[in-house]
Amino acid sequence: VTNGDVMRYIKEIASCILPLAEARQITLSISCDPPSMIGWIDTKRLDYIVFGTLYMIVKEAKGYDNIRLKACTSERYDHIIIDIQNTRDLPDSARKELSQITEQVYLHKGTIRQNNPLGIGNHLHIELPITKEAFAPSQVNKENPIRFSFSNDIMQNVNAKTSQPVQFTATGDTAVEEKQEIEERLKEVSQERITADQEFLQKAINCVHDHISDSDYNRETFASDMGTSVSTLYNKIRAITGNNISNFVRDIRIKEACRLAKENSDWRVSDIAYRVGFKDAKYFATSFKRVMGIQPKEYFTLMRKEEEEGERVRSEK
Repeated sequence: VTNGDVMRYIKEIASCILPLAEARQITLSISCDPPSMIGWIDTKRLDYIVFGTLYMIVKEAKGYDNIRLKACTSERYDHIIIDIQNTRDLPDSARKELSQITEQVYLHKGTIRQNNPLGIGNHLHIELPITKEAFAPSQVNKENPIRFSFSNDIMQNVNAKTSQPVQFTATGDTAVEEKQEIEERLKEVSQERITADQEFLQKAINCVHDHISDSDYNRETFASDMGTSVSTLYNKIRAITGNNISNFVRDIRIKEACRLAKENSDWRVSDIAYRVGFKDAKYFATSFKRVMGIQPKEYFTLMRKEEEEGERVRSEK
């Protein structure tokens, strides 16, 4: 564990993926707020977490997908929070890599949550401690600060980094204690925090669905329905999904629009827009493209063609 500029280090790791993203016509945005923050990190594990995660997502992405990495600090400046969002769901083939990245997060004494509550895209929320006190004295390297040097062959080595089984670096009793701590963290997260977040999130989704066609449904009414204040609602939704209230509601409306289009092939885009709470069809189209990456008319046409093709194949069988 080494002391240095954590934010700069994260940005440089993430920037190594930019050439690959640009070559595949994928938009990758990287932001660090604040741009500089001194802290203690295990650079090898952070390499694996940031670079491995972005590479996993980019290699599964398609042209014109949008991927965003945002790093910030906790209120007490004792943790870094890394949010990585993309507009496409992770395929089952990426689950093994994600489990290995998750293990590295826990070995760094951190937590990771994967949120995909709306079925649109994927969101990883990672929190890592950056105080020296968070680590065992034997882990702390007081003499060598973080160095910024990434070799040109990093892309050639990425497969080895993201596909090889993770090994415990400690030995003896330390390794046993490290493994037990990981298991305890996993159990705690799965049984308590995730359950509470899921219950809150499901209630929020239900509230929006109950008012899906109401274009005047605002955050004040939403908060009242949830039995909380607007600020508490905002903070909870932000922490669980990475979205603000407006985008959270928008995403639910867009998902419902996709469902309606699939079930009602004769409906126009404007018909669907009004039924999911958009007063203006043009604004609906803009919002839809921001979430799904293409215009609603184009998306609905493609989806209906796929449905027709599926029916044709089934009839032939």
